[in-house]
Amino acid sequence: MYRIFIVILIASIVLSCSKNESNYDIKEVEGVRHYYNKNIPAKPNLKFESESIFKINSGSNSQNEFSNILHFTCNASGNIFIIDKDSKISQYDSQNNFINSFGRKGKGPGEIENPTDIVVLGDTILVPDETRKVVKFDLEGKYIGDFYLTQGTPKIIFPIGKEKFLCAKDNYIETDDGYDWILTTSINTSKFEQLKIIDEQKVKWLPKNISLLDFIPIYAVGAKDIYFAEQSKTNYTVQVFDSEGIEKYIIHKSYMKTSLTEKEISLLNTIHKKYGLGLITEDSKNSITKIFEDKYGFLWVFSRTNDEEEENKLFVDLFKDGIFQNRVHIDLIDNYQYSDCNRYWLFFANHLIYLYDNEDKTVEVFNYKISES
Repeated sequence: MYRIFIVILIASIVLSCSKNESNYDIKEVEGVRHYYNKNIPAKPNLKFESESIFKINSGSNSQNEFSNILHFTCNASGNIFIIDKDSKISQYDSQNNFINSFGRKGKGPGEIENPTDIVVLGDTILVPDETRKVVKFDLEGKYIGDFYLTQGTPKIIFPIGKEKFLCAKDNYIETDDGYDWILTTSINTSKFEQLKIIDEQKVKWLPKNISLLDFIPIYAVGAKDIYFAEQSKTNYTVQVFDSEGIEKYIIHKSYMKTSLTEKEISLLNTIHKKYGLGLITEDSKNSITKIFEDKYGFLWVFSRTNDEEEENKLFVDLFKDGIFQNRVHIDLIDNYQYSDCNRYWLFFANHLIYLYDNEDKTVEVFNYKISES
């Protein structure tokens, strides 16, 4: 009887381990681990909860009023910096108190014509411009100086520690039949000097035949790792690098190509009109639209499907160490609001989530929790 009990116990343990590991396979290719995840969550009871802390509203005077928000960032103390279409930067502390505003539109020293992002690196605020000028301020908003880049316009900047950052830089190269557009995602010094290329894309610039879905780089910087997602309508792939740009492993997940809904196409065409691009009548969704590492070490992968239950809800896939944990509902905005990047944008920093709304001219700050129910 005792032997039978032991055999049953061992069999149960083996089956349990097999069940826990059945949601993914690992293969090593040229020294790099590949995690092939199925749509089976390792922790099906994981859920997302959030709580609004405060909301920043555009003020009513020349000091604290801001126009349409272009970009947004935070420093280590939680201070919030909002740069608007007039190149004015408004600073708020972590308790929703207005501190000051600085910066203005122009071509002179300390002025910004068309800002492409704003980032805090150590004790310095950097604002790159479409003209390849970078304007520097200290954390109180005092102008430090400008410097110019020889090539590439930096966009979508993520600090890596206090001396480096990850960003995308685009270049246009004239050819006999038009222009080639080159988008390089790389690790850079504080002077935007390129240290390591993570990815590079080159396409013929034909505005009437281009979809913005295909040319928005998707990457993020976590506590220790850098994440880069492949732009694809069929493959679901995220590369993981260390802070020096050395590839550690690659995440894959089962994905079925899905079409954009009529409402999603309408939202995308609104953006296309704004940038003088051709209108689309049909297209497929990108498998991945945004990634982020949270305070718990989970990698969030925003991925949309044609599941009727999910059509108007925003969901993310959670990963830990390459393994799919669960797909959770994010109730801050719905799927269509998330698709309307002209109006809404989610930003993650300092263990909080920031949602800005360009129509209402607000930034709402949320605390959040990932837990097992």
